[in-house]
Amino acid sequence: MEIPERTEIKFFIVENDESKASRDVVDGFRTSVAAPVRYDLETEPGIPFARNAVLDAALEEGMDYLTFVDDDETVQIDWLREMITGMKAHGLDLGGGPSFAQLTCSP
Repeated sequence: MEIPERTEIKFFIVENDESKASRDVVDGFRTSVAAPVRYDLETEPGIPFARNAVLDAALEEGMDYLTFVDDDETVQIDWLREMITGMKAHGLDLGGGPSFAQLTCSP
């Protein structure tokens, strides 16, 4: 993923479970990226609780922007650059984009 100039990023990963069952996967991700990775646990079941935990962590760390990508999605290489550029250009507080499913079929 392209990182826009003069932009520092941090990854916030919140496990929505009773324990940090994905620790090995997150540790592998952490070693594959140059940016810091914060890994937290949200035991209250449900996507809204996990997303709120990410929001709380981002606010706690003073982030200017927060983007969400679910664990079953991938982004285009220029996705972050385009999101930030568009939000700044239009003075937006909230932005979003389409999500396209990639289906694979076996004969």
